[in-house]
Amino acid sequence: MGHCPAGVARTDWLARPAARGGGGHARYQSSRRLLARGSRSVGLLAIRSEVMAEMKIEEMAQHPPGEVEADAVWGDACPFPLGGRTAKPREHGVTMVIDKGLGLGAMADLLDAGAAHIDIVKLAFGTSALYSESVLRDKLARLRAAQVLCCPGGTALEVAVVHGKARAFVDRAVELGFTALEVSDGTIEMAADTRRSLLAYGRSMGLSVVSEVGKKHPADQLPGHTLRDQIQQDLESGAWKVIVEGRESGQGVVIYRADGSIDADEMESIASACEPALLIWEAPQKSQQQDLIQRFGSNVNLGNVRSEDVLSLEALRVGLRADTLRTALRAGALAAVRSSAAAEAWCGNVG
Repeated sequence: MGHCPAGVARTDWLARPAARGGGGHARYQSSRRLLARGSRSVGLLAIRSEVMAEMKIEEMAQHPPGEVEADAVWGDACPFPLGGRTAKPREHGVTMVIDKGLGLGAMADLLDAGAAHIDIVKLAFGTSALYSESVLRDKLARLRAAQVLCCPGGTALEVAVVHGKARAFVDRAVELGFTALEVSDGTIEMAADTRRSLLAYGRSMGLSVVSEVGKKHPADQLPGHTLRDQIQQDLESGAWKVIVEGRESGQGVVIYRADGSIDADEMESIASACEPALLIWEAPQKSQQQDLIQRFGSNVNLGNVRSEDVLSLEALRVGLRADTLRTALRAGALAAVRSSAAAEAWCGNVG
């Protein structure tokens, strides 16, 4: 990246690729040409993914140190390297936590430490049926007080569908105090009319309704065009967000290979179905979270986040981990640190 010319405000210099000249501008223009070429063929979607990641880094350059959010505890002694992080209530940048059986004490600890960084808690699988009613109601009340949505796992609703009890399930969810509903067919086959009806009924009952696309078993995987069509149909039917299946393992389903790495072609194919802010990518592994942040930015919606990973994910989002701090440095968001004078000021004029 070139140096900021005299008379040009640093905010303008970092925000406008053309102003920087040299490699930065050339890479920006090259990225747009490659993107146009890559979008013509599904076989080139991996190229498109790399290009879009580069363009996202360019966007991050619009948040230099003087303009990013300051940490409430550290103040301006530790500004967030990646700016633009959304605050609750969020429409994008959502973090959905998977809860496989936290007790009331553990949930209280989680909310004390991280409620500001959690948007939805999913009581995974059918675990909501295994609590005592008093514990479940108490748990849901605590989540509501913390302004965190909560839904029973989609598998529980699938069981209800199999038994012809889907509407009764939704009614009971509302009565118990759930604030969200997930409609999925990860294990069962669900008629399109049933799916649309459940999405509409959940909304009519005042729930925040999300759907999920993708099958849970590696042998049952669906082609990309089927997933794209389902995403669009669910959004038309009123889903607030659509979750892309990743399971709790993040292996061998939809965009994830058996080793947990991301299939860029599959990811880009699914991402083309709608605006990125409408998708929640289940991403239980740190490497997956990092890759999705690099591709879609700090405010990508992520799900199946383990409770113990809430703060570490938020650190990734704002550049307070080495992996995304490096992204911030590449973007030029901390370019001032590279000069010795700025580095001295950054460290409090020590020495």
